[in-house]
Amino acid sequence: MDGKPGGISYYAAIGILNQNFEPVWMKSFGEARSYVGTGVAVSPVGELVLVGSGNGDVGGEPQGASDVFLGAYTIEGVRLWLTQYGTHNFDLAKAVAVTAEGTIIVVGSWNGDWKHIVYGLPGNILELGESWFIAAHAPDGEMLWMRTFTASDADSGEGP
Repeated sequence: MDGKPGGISYYAAIGILNQNFEPVWMKSFGEARSYVGTGVAVSPVGELVLVGSGNGDVGGEPQGASDVFLGAYTIEGVRLWLTQYGTHNFDLAKAVAVTAEGTIIVVGSWNGDWKHIVYGLPGNILELGESWFIAAHAPDGEMLWMRTFTASDADSGEGP
């Protein structure tokens, strides 16, 4: 794989296998941190969209203990973009889907507050505690909106 293998660190990886299940290409990232890829989807134009969580800089300034990351690759394995976001605490991406129009939907859980980045909810400060979110992104990764949901018990958004 491209990237550095890690001792006790986890590295997120994405790749393509041929009909014999042999790697055509593989990409990884993680640089001595822990990253976990939790979902892959294919866009209408054939790009691979990867989502996961990690605790370092993969596409922006780290926000907390674990951030959500989202990225896209061409079918040939060229990274198009990679971004991350999160609170000061643990934020976990659980699944990703891409609509027919190319909008990227991410669901996951968070345990912190989004007061500095709650998209579509100006001035809203949410209570601490694990809750879940759903976020929509443009095909270039720009966040369009985010909705957060809290409850007295721990909740999380999961994929199929």
